[in-house]
Amino acid sequence: MISQDEIHKILAEAFEMTQEGSEVSHKYSPSLPLMGVDGILDSLDTMLFLDNIDDLLSRKMGKSVAVAMDSAFEREENPYRTMQSLAEYLTSVLNGEGGQD
Repeated sequence: MISQDEIHKILAEAFEMTQEGSEVSHKYSPSLPLMGVDGILDSLDTMLFLDNIDDLLSRKMGKSVAVAMDSAFEREENPYRTMQSLAEYLTSVLNGEGGQD
């Protein structure tokens, strides 16, 4: 069973990797908005961030999951709103509690 704390560590590392070389950097926080009006990632950074998450999950946890799935975008509550909502979503998917088609 994978904990949300483990996922937050992956997200923090992926976020740091995404910001490398950027002129503006943000400190990782579970409440950090990712997408939407207050979102801090543009479309290119979003794709890079999601790719970094995929890579880290595979390398560090031996897990393979498509982080950017159509089913995630179709949910009533978008899991990409904040780091916390993404951590909750990934924890659920990785622990086999649904979410991945």
